[in-house]
Amino acid sequence: MTPNVKVTDATVCRQPIWIEAAVFLIFFISGAAALIYEISWARQVGLLFGHTIHAAGVVLASYFAGMAIGYLIGARWSRRVSPLRGYAFAEIVVAIWALLIPVLLNGSQNSSVLAVLTHDSFFWQTLSRVIFSFMLLLPATVALGITLPMIATVCSSHGSGELSDPKNTMLVAWAYSINTAGALVGVCLATFYLLVHAGVTTSSYIAAGLSVSCAVIAWGLQKGTPATDSVSWNEAQPPADPRKCHLAADADLDVVLREHLRRGPGRLRQVLARDPLQAIADLVARVRAECHPNRIRRAGGVHAVARLHRPPRDAHFAADRLVG
Repeated sequence: MTPNVKVTDATVCRQPIWIEAAVFLIFFISGAAALIYEISWARQVGLLFGHTIHAAGVVLASYFAGMAIGYLIGARWSRRVSPLRGYAFAEIVVAIWALLIPVLLNGSQNSSVLAVLTHDSFFWQTLSRVIFSFMLLLPATVALGITLPMIATVCSSHGSGELSDPKNTMLVAWAYSINTAGALVGVCLATFYLLVHAGVTTSSYIAAGLSVSCAVIAWGLQKGTPATDSVSWNEAQPPADPRKCHLAADADLDVVLREHLRRGPGRLRQVLARDPLQAIADLVARVRAECHPNRIRRAGGVHAVARLHRPPRDAHFAADRLVG
């Protein structure tokens, strides 16, 4: 007899429109701040390197290299942490490092550092400047790169949570285009107003204020994001796509927990603290309902995939066995 167990089904979760609009707004502001940073830092480093095309190219290359690293890190972390909180943390890191860069540049203006950066050999001069600017901007640029995968994950909350869903693809595309529009506004704002009226260093401080504002809003949005809807076990519908995995309810506890931890460790801890038996039943049912075999393969290896098409057992019995 199948028990009437409440399970969490992410396929019925929908974010309110106002949350999506707020996410687009902070990503627009973030894009503006990012280009204000880039222009301000190029001018600040230019005071040390000299305002030449060569020096500007070195700074720009360091900026995008750090962002590329951030994209890779963010892609790995975006499913392991709360994406809005991860985004907020990244923006805070950018803001703090933006405040430190002028101090670090002032400390670098001594004879030994300048001797290396102005070496007579073009090769050693270029190499030293690349390393210096890359390391100087690295924490901030990596954090800037992390913001994109985090926002992309937030926008991919519809359906199965994959970009194969047209709704998710459209939202991610909109987010990126809005971020790019914000970058355009940032370039115009920095070039025609901030650098002229506020100054080079103060411009980066203003951008840091924008980053902190985005972080605060994102953190507040995370608290306002509703929990996923609950439906009864008897009402849960199996996935229509035959390629969707039917993870047996007697799957290893390790596999199930890893898959759920990837989505959000904080919620898992809260649920386990309240009712471990019910929590395990929910986790088994959720993974069974929405996971693709490739994702289970990454979580539990080949042996987990071999169990995908076993007839599911009673979820309550499986949860009782896993807890015991």
